[in-house]
Amino acid sequence: YHAKGFMYRRRGIPGLGKWFTTKSKSGGGALIDIGVHFIDLALHLVGYPTPKRVSAQCVSLFGSPIKDYRFAEMWAGPPQPKGVFDVDDGVTAMIRCEGNLTFELNVTWATNLPENTMPEGLILLGDKGGCYINLWENRLVLTNEEGEPLKDVEIPLSCDPRNDAWDRAWQSEHEYFNEAIASRASPHPSAAHGLVVQRIIEAMYASSAAQREVEIATGE
Repeated sequence: YHAKGFMYRRRGIPGLGKWFTTKSKSGGGALIDIGVHFIDLALHLVGYPTPKRVSAQCVSLFGSPIKDYRFAEMWAGPPQPKGVFDVDDGVTAMIRCEGNLTFELNVTWATNLPENTMPEGLILLGDKGGCYINLWENRLVLTNEEGEPLKDVEIPLSCDPRNDAWDRAWQSEHEYFNEAIASRASPHPSAAHGLVVQRIIEAMYASSAAQREVEIATGE
């Protein structure tokens, strides 16, 4: 009935002042860079329900003026002081889908929090069980009511505990792509799925600009 994706980077604006933070080139900021993956993953795990409405707040607080941005290190750095920062560096949103399913998204490129205050991952809440996936671990934790009031079951994401689940995921993606090309079979992730995610993102930006909940476009 509810999903939540969250990643609070303490300082993680990439390539500040370059194409990554220039809307005309990148299309957006933290939502385009991080949020899109959470939206896609959550919709995949819950069976891709039809999204109906969204209320979002996209903020741009830390990247401008560029010379005042405080950081320890920067991916695709160093910053370009005379460059552009006109994208979002934080997003909070609530998406309402068919069947009364809701999805909450909280992602930031930068925020003022102590180190390791918040985990990074995805939560799925159901009436018979729930699941937490930490983005950086080789396991997920499933909670259910079988056998006792509450039971936590750890499920490894890699068959070989010596192998990193992230590495195996990349390898599996390449293998699946190669198989789809060789067999001419349509891959499970479709262009239609990508279009749904893009429409959600566009609605989130529209909602933030209008400061209200908005309808998500459909293919009709």
